[in-house]
Amino acid sequence: MITNYSKKHNIIFIHQQKTAGMSIMQALDIEKSGHYPVMVLEQLIPSQIIRKAKKMMVIRNPWDRMVSWWEYTKHHHPHHNLDFSDWLRGNRMRIASDGTFLMSQVHFHLSMKPEDVETWIPYYALNFDMLDRDWKKFCENTGVDIELPYKNQSVEKRHYTEVYSTWDDVNLVQNLFIEDIETFGWKFGKEKNAAVFSEGVA
Repeated sequence: MITNYSKKHNIIFIHQQKTAGMSIMQALDIEKSGHYPVMVLEQLIPSQIIRKAKKMMVIRNPWDRMVSWWEYTKHHHPHHNLDFSDWLRGNRMRIASDGTFLMSQVHFHLSMKPEDVETWIPYYALNFDMLDRDWKKFCENTGVDIELPYKNQSVEKRHYTEVYSTWDDVNLVQNLFIEDIETFGWKFGKEKNAAVFSEGVA
C-alpha cells in the first residue's frame, strides 16, 4: 500500500494538517496517509507513479489554520485549557520549528528539487476558503466524480477573526507564515475569493 496515493483514481494527495485532509482521503479512497512534504513523498512513492499520477493539495489561510488547530487541540485534549493567545504564544517556538504540521505551506507543497518540477505536473492547488467550488473544478479536470464528505471539522463555528483578541497575535502569525501570506496573497479578515485552483507548479 503506497502512502498518500489513490490507486483507484491515480491521484497523489499532499496532506498537510487542518486542510480538509480526512475528507479528501475518504473521497479518494486513500487508506494510508501521512503528513509528508513533497520532498519526503519523493522517497516514499515510486517515481513511475509520481510521473503518471495527478497531484493535489489544499492551501489555507494561516490565521484560520492556527485557530482550527487550537480548537482541535481543545476538543481532543481538554486538559489543555488555554485561551487562544496563551496557546499561540506558548507554542510559538514549536510553530516556528515543527517540520511537518506548521512548516510553511510553500515549502511543504512545493519542496521538490528544481530538476523534479516537471515530474510533479499536473499539480492542483485547491483553496480551503472555496473548497466546494475548487473540488468541483478539480473533479471536472481530472474526470473524478465524487462528493466531498466533511470529516474532522472543528467543533466551534465562529469566524476565525473572532478568536484573535490582540493585534500582537495577528502579527505573530503573520511573522511565522510570512512566506505563505506573500505567496498566496492571504489577508487577515478577508476571504480569498479569487481562484487559487491551478494546474502546474507556481
